[in-house]
Amino acid sequence: MKSIRLWKLLLVSVFAMFVVACKPFASFTVSPDPVVAGQVATFDASASSVGPKPKNNAAVSYAWDFGDGSTGTGKVATHTFAAAGTYTVKLSVTDKAGRVGTSVDQVKVKAGDDPTTGTTVPLNLTVRGADGALLAGAQVTLGSLSVNTNNAGVASVAQAPAGAGRVLRVSKAGFVTQVLNLNLVAGTTPQEVGVRLLAVKETIAIAQAEVAQVLLANSLGASVTLPANALVNAQGVVASGPITLQLTPWNIDGSDLLAMPGNGEALDAQNNRVSLISAGMLTVDFFNAAGEKLQLASNKTADIQMDLPYERINGQTLTVGSIIPLWNFDEAQGLWVEEGTGVVVASATSPTGLAVKATVSHFSTWNWDFKFENAGSLVIRCVNAQQQSVSCTVLANVSLPDGSHFVRSTTLGTEPTTIINMPSEGSISWFASTSTGLQGSATSGTSGTVVITLSPPTTSNFVQCRISGNTAIACNVTVTGTLPNGATQSLQFALPAEGGTIETGLAANSSLNWEGESFRIGTGNSSVRNTGTATSGSSGSVTIELDTEESVSPRIARVQCDTVSEPTFDQTEPLAFCDLTVRVFSGVEQLVYNSSLRVPTGVPVNVPVPQGGFASITANAISPGGFGVSAFESFSYEDLLSNTLYVLRLRMLFAT
Repeated sequence: MKSIRLWKLLLVSVFAMFVVACKPFASFTVSPDPVVAGQVATFDASASSVGPKPKNNAAVSYAWDFGDGSTGTGKVATHTFAAAGTYTVKLSVTDKAGRVGTSVDQVKVKAGDDPTTGTTVPLNLTVRGADGALLAGAQVTLGSLSVNTNNAGVASVAQAPAGAGRVLRVSKAGFVTQVLNLNLVAGTTPQEVGVRLLAVKETIAIAQAEVAQVLLANSLGASVTLPANALVNAQGVVASGPITLQLTPWNIDGSDLLAMPGNGEALDAQNNRVSLISAGMLTVDFFNAAGEKLQLASNKTADIQMDLPYERINGQTLTVGSIIPLWNFDEAQGLWVEEGTGVVVASATSPTGLAVKATVSHFSTWNWDFKFENAGSLVIRCVNAQQQSVSCTVLANVSLPDGSHFVRSTTLGTEPTTIINMPSEGSISWFASTSTGLQGSATSGTSGTVVITLSPPTTSNFVQCRISGNTAIACNVTVTGTLPNGATQSLQFALPAEGGTIETGLAANSSLNWEGESFRIGTGNSSVRNTGTATSGSSGSVTIELDTEESVSPRIARVQCDTVSEPTFDQTEPLAFCDLTVRVFSGVEQLVYNSSLRVPTGVPVNVPVPQGGFASITANAISPGGFGVSAFESFSYEDLLSNTLYVLRLRMLFAT
């Protein structure tokens, strides 16, 4: 017998319809049946249709009235009824001709189960990095329960509280915290849950917290623009002096998205439960010298920006001026919450020529997303080498025809499971695993039946990095070995100080070569890199001794644009903003990073330049008199003293 899920919810159709003559045929289903108060219900209007006349007519909008004062939009909508009762739900479908068809049905909502009844379910949680490494020492909390993962990245909870809206939190120093909002079904069969964590990309030392400044990331054109005296601690005291910023631009075109917080589930501005497809994501966390997290003061805002990897998202074309809904991740709920919008801006350094920018009132993980809804579905199950069905946790990386994609994860039982809200076209890369060490992968289209065969990995090593004094340290690891076909392959992983288990598909008899690298930030902007190597077989523990130590301290240049200077009369004009293009190169003239952003006049941009490297800065603007003005500056690592300030005074180029 098949069980049907919207990732985590059983789907049992209740069908109702109401047809209006000469208008669109509107109908909908609701799941689960019966609807339970406090749990998410899914309303699906996919069965609606539009008559053949006028020619090429189509539905253009779906509007829902849930009968409790709440409304929603979209072909597939979700809603949570707060109380038991009978509600009159109305669907209105509008076509291109402006005709409206409706469907009305009575939906009965029963009282939810008392969460204090003590019903439980055993959980096996497997925690991986976004790169797939099994992470030791990750802290897993669920209500009042707390447990750490073992060397195999597994934490077991014998009696997890069953029910809807259970918030599972997984945290680890050096990684972005992951939180999931789960529906745990009471029973005695262990439920497999998989969680992925993304390693923090950059830790940036900031000399003066109290000054207005722009902070650049080393990737994806990401930046944070702070006003003066913007940051406060939990007691509201304004931060000053040295602080640090943990800044993580998410590469949503790569493996980073596998660790998307909350599984892409969200509450929109109307409090409807929706699924998201991301256009860009940025995690921003500030800390003072005592390690306390800092936030924006109540009367302050900040600007965040990053490059857009796509010109189209789920078929929607993005151009300068396009508006993208903005969401922040609420760790208390394990859900994204809609909060404002971002705008697409031009970027001279983005591969697409586009970036996305927003003004925020607090820091968290921020996400520029569109809602995703579609009527597609497929059936999936996991089997072992003997083709026997097994429970597993599964991760789906869904690619759409325009190149954009989204990621979803779920728990599968032993019965075939129908996954809904799939695109009509595209492809899916699947990864499935169990807490007992089985894993498998598959690729498929977006319909039909998918069977993932699980087996043990060909290599499995517990790996840890250590520096002098036998001190364990977080590190980046590269392992190189031979594939079964004889080709050589290198794989990269981020490991915490506690280490982790690295599993690969390299040949079982392959000799594995390991390289480790760690970075330590000292006082000011000093930074040290430690490196080391090791060799091993396809199993067993590996300790990488990071013996080689070298200084890799960048020097910080502060760059700001200033008022316009007219070369003929040496007069100045006030200038509010300039467009700054920053390019930083290594000693071998390899581009390290670049960024294109609009900055206020007089606000310095912190530009870190690596040892032996150099930077080139271009500023452009339109003067109040309507003239194009520009300035250029370049400098090397050797040119810089601590916090050297470069002022780019813009001068007239041409009349406009």
